[in-house]
Amino acid sequence: DNTILRHHPHPPEKSADPKSSAHGWWVGPHLGVAWFDVAFGGSRRYQDTRPAMGAGISAGWRRPLGRSGRWTLEVSLGAGVYSTKYDVFANHCDGPRLESRSRVWAGIDRVAVSIGRIFDLSPKKGGRR
Repeated sequence: DNTILRHHPHPPEKSADPKSSAHGWWVGPHLGVAWFDVAFGGSRRYQDTRPAMGAGISAGWRRPLGRSGRWTLEVSLGAGVYSTKYDVFANHCDGPRLESRSRVWAGIDRVAVSIGRIFDLSPKKGGRR
């Protein structure tokens, strides 16, 4: 079985909600960079020559967990556009490169359920200045 899945994504995201609260609906931009080398048991393997790079918009909903409000549960969905260049190889040991391709892809690029922690970084009153 020649199945391979090597995927190294780095998806930074900035979320902002109009009320500036830590709970409720939010929307924000995200970036993405991912390196890949994949084969699903067929006759071909796909490996990047330049990582997939792109950006998009995410939206989500955040609610507090517990009484302190510092821990949150977040559900989000995002869509974006990515560009990549990759080579196609015969899917066997030392298989030859068959072709090179470039592709632009658009669609849903993230679905997440997360547990988060909120940190209050505002300056405290009455402290040193």
